Amino acid sequence: MNTQALQRDQEATNGAAQTAAAGSGVRLKDRFQIWSDAPIDACDSPSARAYAVTDLVNGNEGLFALVSDGQVLCRDDVIGTLSDVRSTALMRLVDSGYVWWPRDNRRRRVVIFERPGGARLMDSLTSPVQPMGELQSVRSILAPSIAALGYLSVIGVVHRAIRPTNMFYTDATRQSCMLGECVMAPPAFFQPSLFETIEAAMAHPAGRGTGMRGNDIYALGVTLLYMLLGRNPVPHLSDKELLAAKLAQGSFTTLVSRAPIPTAMREPLRGMLQDDPVQRWDLAALQGWVSERRLKPVQINHNDRAMRPLPFEGQNFYTCRSLAFALTQNWRSAAMSDRKVELGSWIERSLGDQRRREAVESAFDNRFSGAGMSGESSARAMLNARLTLALDPDGPLRYKTFAAMTDGVGAYLAAHFNDPNALQDFSEIVRGGLPIFWLDMQHAGDREANNLVLQFRKLNGFLRDPRPGFGYERCLYEMNPGQHCLSPLVERECVIDIAELLPALEKVAKGMTEAFPFDRHLAAFVAARAQGDLSQALAMVGNRGSSMEAAMGILSLFAALQWRHGPESLPELTRWIMSSAEAVLGNYHHRSARKRAEAELPRVMNAGSIVGLYNFLLNGDLRKQDEAGFAEAALRYSKAETEIAFLESGGASNPRRAREMGYRMAALFTAAVGGAVVALLTLARV
Repeated sequence: MNTQALQRDQEATNGAAQTAAAGSGVRLKDRFQIWSDAPIDACDSPSARAYAVTDLVNGNEGLFALVSDGQVLCRDDVIGTLSDVRSTALMRLVDSGYVWWPRDNRRRRVVIFERPGGARLMDSLTSPVQPMGELQSVRSILAPSIAALGYLSVIGVVHRAIRPTNMFYTDATRQSCMLGECVMAPPAFFQPSLFETIEAAMAHPAGRGTGMRGNDIYALGVTLLYMLLGRNPVPHLSDKELLAAKLAQGSFTTLVSRAPIPTAMREPLRGMLQDDPVQRWDLAALQGWVSERRLKPVQINHNDRAMRPLPFEGQNFYTCRSLAFALTQNWRSAAMSDRKVELGSWIERSLGDQRRREAVESAFDNRFSGAGMSGESSARAMLNARLTLALDPDGPLRYKTFAAMTDGVGAYLAAHFNDPNALQDFSEIVRGGLPIFWLDMQHAGDREANNLVLQFRKLNGFLRDPRPGFGYERCLYEMNPGQHCLSPLVERECVIDIAELLPALEKVAKGMTEAFPFDRHLAAFVAARAQGDLSQALAMVGNRGSSMEAAMGILSLFAALQWRHGPESLPELTRWIMSSAEAVLGNYHHRSARKRAEAELPRVMNAGSIVGLYNFLLNGDLRKQDEAGFAEAALRYSKAETEIAFLESGGASNPRRAREMGYRMAALFTAAVGGAVVALLTLARV
């Protein structure tokens, strides 16, 4: 960024007091005034705009707020971990929360940061800058980045957003830099494929997953190379061509082989850009090189290249990973369906990999092959997907156009939830057992892997259940704890915590009279977030064949939520629910009880308590008396019906019945007389 642009942004920050006079802005936690009319373009993130902030407690104006656009998920767990962390090599996260944003009249996620003292390393990855020398690149980029990653390692955070456009100089002297924010989007969502490892680059940006420290080291290596050159090292390659080149030659050869960089920098770049995660340099190796120029030997492994090729779709392949990538690009192909023996022999004889051969045979024989498939094309795609995982177990889950790491499936689903084709692919992946097959390929016995197996089995159950509270919606909320409720009723309120749901519904309840506050998103959100089992109430609400049962279900559901999470008074929501729950009054059996309930109902509703309304209509004394009276009346009615049936069937006038009854009465009479005689004789003797 040039000096004039930096000066303009600084003036925008200093002008916050003038903006206050205009009355713009919103307040966060009664401490931070966010000036919605004072954007700071120099601090924008791809999914969040930056605005000037004033700390009302200490008057600090060296802050800025990133306001999420709401299009992608934020990393809420990382926000909590990074809150108020102090490191000169990391952009300091001061605070966070939610505000009602005046520019679009929606509730937005906001994160407050301390503003860096200098500009970005690069404003754009397509705009060249002055190349750095060896000493400057080590001092300004490599050393502080190692310190930042070491700090993140201690607190258990993987950054996943290291690139020149998300790194800032700490001051105008450009002697050192800091890592930018990493919380406003899913991990690596906005990372160009160039900065991602081979396996991560194969996945859709939304599904790359959290990754490991090695992903950050790889991205740091590409960033270092970028700054040494001052430009993209491979501007002539598209993402697909770049991935193919990395697969064929390796990352270091593809990116660095002929680059005009200092000779001394080639070895650390070779270590950071190593495609084998085991051979890739770790932080200790990098620190050793920076401090003492100690080198950790990088061993280039060529054992994964076959002696003879395997043909597929007109091309020859020498490695399992390149063949797996070709299968994902030709997922409709049936060319592999009858090549089990040939493929297994090629792997064992040319690569000497017995374990990989067994995995491929398991892919052909896997019992999940037909589950959840929508046709022959999907069955072929599933076979190719299983073969892909067997050949390249380190890669992402790939099926048709779906591509995500197992810990990125949730974010992928959130990013594609409005795409019916993506939802169908997701369903076939889960119901076809592909995630479990992937886990079996590499993590047998691992506790985290076992937890993932249990999670995907739960998802399978959700997808098979058509009732409200299940389906795709339930999967979405179960896999994404930071996903706000997408019900049209409360979507603008950005409801993430279950305790926020009823207050949000109270806001929109005014004037509502039709239907009742319930849809599939709301049901799934409640089922995933609420404490306790509310499945019975949800099933009742979803029974549109019985208005009375649905009304009782909605009362039960919202009463449980208010009882557990509050607030105590919800007058508008109570009125709205009651307008749709009047059918409950028709469930009173006694006319007088119904009239008494109707007379007392306004008093109960005025309290604004759904819990009170539930107790009054479904669990109160009047209700219990009505039920007891109805049960007694039903018993009397049943007895009367029995007597009537007896008389109508002939009763005592039937000769046969009369004789039988006479015999019984005579026997009883004889027994009674005999007993009396015995008693008298006994008394006489006494």
